[in-house]
Amino acid sequence: MGAGRAGASVGGEADSRVCFAYFYLMKADPDRVRVVAPRHASYWRDLQLAHYLGGPFDDRTGGLITFDADDAAQAQRAVREDPFVLEGLVEARWLKQWTPASG
Repeated sequence: MGAGRAGASVGGEADSRVCFAYFYLMKADPDRVRVVAPRHASYWRDLQLAHYLGGPFDDRTGGLITFDADDAAQAQRAVREDPFVLEGLVEARWLKQWTPASG
């Protein structure tokens, strides 16, 4: 997936983690989604991934999560083990390495 972004970290060591954007669209099954949503939210919070930011779209048709991971394999594993994915509630999903611009 390409080179990671480097930045300052605690102790002056380079941070070699890579930023990812995970965009997903839900299947039209609002009752099941409502039941699984708390488990999905807990799962992502409990991973404690650096720079995690996520949430649903206002119309609840899907969501967007951004986070840093050590590599593409770690990011793919996080998505693969998402309760929405495990329960078959995701219609489509994209995981892309992302380079956010600042300032």
